[in-house]
Amino acid sequence: MTDSSVTSNAHNNRKGLGPSSVTASEASYRVLALETRPQSLCELVGQDTVRKVLTDMITSRRLPHALLLTGTRGTGKTSTARIFAKSLCCIQGPTVEPCGVCDHCVAITASAHEDVLEIDGASNTGVDQIRELRESARFYPKSARYKIFIIDEVHMLSVGAFNALLKTLEEPPAQVVFVLATTEVGKVPATVRSRCMVLPFRKADVATLAAHLGQVVRLRNIEADADALTLIAREGRGSFRDALSLLEQALPYADEKGCLSAAAVQGAFGLRDRECARTIFLAIAQGDVGKGLSAIDQADKLGFDFPRLMQQVSEYARFAVLLKIAEGSSMHALFDELLESERKEIVEAIATHSRTALAECFRVTQQSIQEMSRSAHPRPWAEIAFLDAAERSQWLESADLLAALTEKSTSTMDRSAPTPALESSPQLDLNKMRQWISLVSEHSVPLGAKLRHARFEAFSPQGVRLAHTPENALFGSITEAERNILESALKSLGWTDMRLEGFQSSSKPTAPQASVRSPGYAQGQRQELPNDPSKDQPRPQKPLKHVLDTGADPFAPPAQKRPASTRPPVAEDTKPKATPEPLSLSSVDADSAQRALDKKKERLLAHPFFVKLGAASAGLQISPGTSQNTEDTTQETR
Repeated sequence: MTDSSVTSNAHNNRKGLGPSSVTASEASYRVLALETRPQSLCELVGQDTVRKVLTDMITSRRLPHALLLTGTRGTGKTSTARIFAKSLCCIQGPTVEPCGVCDHCVAITASAHEDVLEIDGASNTGVDQIRELRESARFYPKSARYKIFIIDEVHMLSVGAFNALLKTLEEPPAQVVFVLATTEVGKVPATVRSRCMVLPFRKADVATLAAHLGQVVRLRNIEADADALTLIAREGRGSFRDALSLLEQALPYADEKGCLSAAAVQGAFGLRDRECARTIFLAIAQGDVGKGLSAIDQADKLGFDFPRLMQQVSEYARFAVLLKIAEGSSMHALFDELLESERKEIVEAIATHSRTALAECFRVTQQSIQEMSRSAHPRPWAEIAFLDAAERSQWLESADLLAALTEKSTSTMDRSAPTPALESSPQLDLNKMRQWISLVSEHSVPLGAKLRHARFEAFSPQGVRLAHTPENALFGSITEAERNILESALKSLGWTDMRLEGFQSSSKPTAPQASVRSPGYAQGQRQELPNDPSKDQPRPQKPLKHVLDTGADPFAPPAQKRPASTRPPVAEDTKPKATPEPLSLSSVDADSAQRALDKKKERLLAHPFFVKLGAASAGLQISPGTSQNTEDTTQETR
């Protein structure tokens, strides 16, 4: 020992830094992530498939010459590689349960075994290190049964190193076993993967992590709330090592009784930003703009990271979408990351929201994260994203919106239900009239169409009477055969000895006269017939706006003004009693459809979606339509 080393030791002893100042308990202390490492396959948590495969291989003695362990960080790849090495090299082995006390097991646990070489792929990336490995693989193990090479983070090797390893990896000596571990299997060449047996390690779910953490704290006589363990497991992101490190960070925040609460965990990890994120999301769902902006202002004063804050808001929106899908099903087990209190709040807040609206909230908050990461002033982006998400939270599902615009309500659009005014009229039985016209249409469709547009003054067992109106001059003109059809239909209704008033019998149409060609016809000159009724007399047509507004039949004849009566005026005391206004079935149906359309528009415009549109919804045009009309229009377009 030199004088300088003696001087240094003396100086350290005076300051309390020498070897004598380190107690036995301090020297033996190990962090939880190292102390709780599994030492056998039965202690491996959350990797049932890997444990079963390795157990079968060791039991049946069908050992592969190379294993490739893949998975995210902290899932147990390196620990499994050491357990596999102990199982092969144990003095009682190969065995599934190594003794853990023999020289081989103790040395492998301490990473000091001369035949089990652990190589860090991140620091030994060159071809020279692989050449040394190949030379070492040629020799038999010194004391153990196998020579095992554990290469961690193997994806970090260079292309040349991978190429130098291929031949040895494919045909190694009988006493050599390779165990490769990587967190990014996609970066491992396919030529290497094809020479190995791949064992994927999956991320641990929140429930598994929380149960493992609970077992760890119970062994140390520490009490912890279920919510506290869930918060730690959620922050662990599927990694056992990360979760154990977070647990060790939270243990000093336990109270005097040694109990670890959820509030203590939030204080330890600075998780108050998550509580703020939940407040912002609930404000979005409730449409409370003031509450959300106040939460963003509070987050700015507390110095929260806005991209992280909006990421948590986005996670709540994601859970809201999934909870909306899982309503009434058994999928709630998928949401172990949520506390029970958080789940109840979210379910209650999104009760009236559509899945489309919640998905839009997720999309808006996710897009704002990128903008805030690039901006020097992220708060305005957070405020704009919140306001945008609050507006979109009122959106309807596409199917619901289309159904609200086009679906006909059976209660309001039922054409068979008469209006209250007509239902009380004893002279016009509209239900019987519909049945009568339906029976007539079975024999003659044109006759049934005329009866739909004809105006009746009475339709009851006492008689059927057409009104004296100009259009009825056309609709009331029938042949003897058509009269027989009408009377037969009335008898089918049970009305016998019925008089049909207002109908006029028309003579059968005569055969058309032969046309006489004029002298100029042969020369290709068009000759107009004298008194051509179509000349200078265009056919009157109803304007399209009138048809859409009133729902009238566009093929019905135009209404004409009734000619002034030439009868002498009747004295006031001799005027007849008022009779019901003549009505046609088509006009009754048009009125019913219009009223139903008005009610539907009224109900639709009262929806929060259209209320938020404001003035834009005032010009909303809703016209009656059926699926048949839509199909016809599509066919015409094609």
